[in-house]
Amino acid sequence: MTNKRDLVLKKKQPNRTPLFIIGGFFVVLVVFGLLTFNDGKPTATKFPFATQLNPVNYQGKTINQTPIQSVVANGTIRIPLQQVEENKFIITSYQQGSKSVALTSYIAPSGKVISAISICEPCRSQSFHIQGDQLVCNACGTRWDLETLRGLSGGCQDFPPDTLESTLADGQILIAESLVANWQPRV
Repeated sequence: MTNKRDLVLKKKQPNRTPLFIIGGFFVVLVVFGLLTFNDGKPTATKFPFATQLNPVNYQGKTINQTPIQSVVANGTIRIPLQQVEENKFIITSYQQGSKSVALTSYIAPSGKVISAISICEPCRSQSFHIQGDQLVCNACGTRWDLETLRGLSGGCQDFPPDTLESTLADGQILIAESLVANWQPRV
């Protein structure tokens, strides 16, 4: 049985839930600000798979890879973002001694920039094209979803181009040289 005193005590206790929510939101904003800005300047944005640009519509179009030059400096492979924006789908080469690895970057329909090793590993083709919302191997015809690289058809579905973690800074897609230098085929 509840007495009057218990009811009065319950009424006098303030509801602090909104304060905790507001405080938590403030903490998240402060942490985000500290991670995003350094001395008032934006820092590099990390994206394990992609970064976001404007959406692109490939419906009814076929886009071939455009060869471009990348630069390797201080342990970083630099791909000019402007080249990817203009061409939509590029291929470049990383050289280390006798080792050569083809790299590709493209803008997915959602606007994500995706960078990967440019190889269909089972058939060893290094060339692809975009057809509608699909990535297509030029040798075997295997097709992958352009957004997710999930296999759709063909014999090499389980081995889409191997995506690379990268960052975006100063108009460049930056890939750690060690990721490519140490890359080994999955099959």
